[in-house]
Amino acid sequence: MATLLGLDIGSNSIGSAWIDTEKRLIKLGISVFPAGVEEYEDKRGAPKNQARRSQRQQRHSIERRAKLKRRLRQYLTKKGWIPTEKTDLQKWQNLNPWLLRKDALHRELTEYELGRILLHFAQRRGAWWFDEEPEERENGKKRKKDPAEIPGTVEYTKKIMKQKGAETFGELIAIEYEARKTVTANNKKRSDRVRNRANAFGEKVTEFVADRHMILAEFLKIWEAQKNFDGKLAVRLTDEVRKEIYNPKKTDTWRCQGVLFSQRKAYWDTGTLGRCDLEPTDEKCPKADMYAQEFLVLTSVNNIRITPPMEESRKLDDNERKKVIDAVRRQKTASEGTIRRALGIDKGANKTLYTLNTDGDKFTVNGDWFYSQIVCGVFGLIKIVGLG
Repeated sequence: MATLLGLDIGSNSIGSAWIDTEKRLIKLGISVFPAGVEEYEDKRGAPKNQARRSQRQQRHSIERRAKLKRRLRQYLTKKGWIPTEKTDLQKWQNLNPWLLRKDALHRELTEYELGRILLHFAQRRGAWWFDEEPEERENGKKRKKDPAEIPGTVEYTKKIMKQKGAETFGELIAIEYEARKTVTANNKKRSDRVRNRANAFGEKVTEFVADRHMILAEFLKIWEAQKNFDGKLAVRLTDEVRKEIYNPKKTDTWRCQGVLFSQRKAYWDTGTLGRCDLEPTDEKCPKADMYAQEFLVLTSVNNIRITPPMEESRKLDDNERKKVIDAVRRQKTASEGTIRRALGIDKGANKTLYTLNTDGDKFTVNGDWFYSQIVCGVFGLIKIVGLG
């Protein structure tokens, strides 16, 4: 008996067909695997484990911060910079750290006051960088805004610091804290929140932010200012103690070290990338790699189909293909408008007469992040060579 097996393997299903050539019988089968995303009528939703993964990342972040503060508290207690008596500890916790960070630049602190500042640094030590590029819409089109004009950005915070004459981020918050005090009916001064305050709609609004570089600069300024007072505290502020708190020495694992500002390097284990589908003996190329970016651009451009008026759908010819590749590679993200402008069919009657298969949620046009941001951003636009 001669039997043939045919398989149709897809991303969400596998179809099979058993064929008996002697009895001329065919037995069909299909196995459907549920998609790993939330399904909606009009679009594909987010992965089902996205919310769980986000919550897990938040738990890890809270756990790491708690561990950092616990380790710092033990260090400060060993140094004698945290009170041990319950009454003194309560008074110490009630100290306003923002005002102390401002006073630290102009007067000598006590050991307890410096310990309060260091613990406050651990709570808000800033991120290493902010990648968000603020945008606004004008006449229905997106337009990049100047970050210095938008509250909640580092550039805006630095601009206000310069206007207020504040040397550090902590001094700026202290100045705003004092300026926004209001008097209640009982003649008691109440301070309005400066960071994460609520607007008229009850939503939390972040007005001032600081990155890690600003916090590190403030720490070093406070450290040097206190050493220059030549008081009781200055004697204990040695270089060895500073390295215990913040040591800029880099290693293969650590970006910097210290009980307060230690930070691991951000890295990706290339061993988790898996094997290449085309060359199983090699590892997969990271998506951010220059060759991977070029490959994604060529793949998406090769899949473009254009339908001229009164003609059948076809691939792009060599001249059209080069124009589209040149336009797409110069952008971080590409759209159908990018392709239409490159082909000259984005205006007038051509906008409706010519159709592209890029119109839809399922088709994505890959931009070249590496070429647009690194090559063009550093060296300017150069002629693309070798893209046949």
